[in-house]
Amino acid sequence: MKNIFLFILLIGLYSCDVNDCFESTGKIIQKEIELDLFEKIEVGNEVTLIIKQGSTQKVVIETGENLIDNVTIEVIDGELFIKDESSCNLSRDYAVTKVFITSPNIKIIRSNTARLIKSDGVLNYNNLILISEDFNKDALNIGDFNININSQTLSITSNGSSIFTIKGNVQNLQVGFHSGSTRFIGKELIANNVNIIQKSSNDILINPQNQIKGNIYSIGDVILYNHPPIVEVEEHYSGKLIFE
Repeated sequence: MKNIFLFILLIGLYSCDVNDCFESTGKIIQKEIELDLFEKIEVGNEVTLIIKQGSTQKVVIETGENLIDNVTIEVIDGELFIKDESSCNLSRDYAVTKVFITSPNIKIIRSNTARLIKSDGVLNYNNLILISEDFNKDALNIGDFNININSQTLSITSNGSSIFTIKGNVQNLQVGFHSGSTRFIGKELIANNVNIIQKSSNDILINPQNQIKGNIYSIGDVILYNHPPIVEVEEHYSGKLIFE
């Protein structure tokens, strides 16, 4: 009798989650959302972000028609927050939610998702910050970036396992890897002035033109695909500065 009571109690407690698990994805649809202007983005919970530069702001959600109401998207103090509240994927496709953003200017993109953040074409944003870390807030730090950029300044901060694949041109590049196994692939990024903090167990692959300065504190290497006139990088542990 006791076991029957416990079974009924569990069914009552988790009935909502069970219903969510067996809800199918439905037909993939797109929905455009009208929002206040924003220059910062935080991408959350199993959402893939595709960002494009354009003269006017546009936000489009793509997901299953049965899941569209689970996607929350709002602007608070000039920052766009995106989240997929779907909690279970037993009977539907996994990670189907994508958000397409067109914007004339974005300053900060924070990854709080396990999915990819990528650019559609070249982003000519003057100053862009890419973040994947959980020091300053409770967040995921595992999602990858694939960005094509033409910028004055690009700053990257990470402490998890994100992989940053970046190509294009920047005047100033700052890469701060503060722990974890995060990786920077920038062989196709022409960066004039580079500053690095390397505390990752993975490598930084970089193409500096004028100068590179910084410190290596971990086992991850910093691999250069050009020998700039100014090289001021100190090795504090087993990670090395390597010229290819």
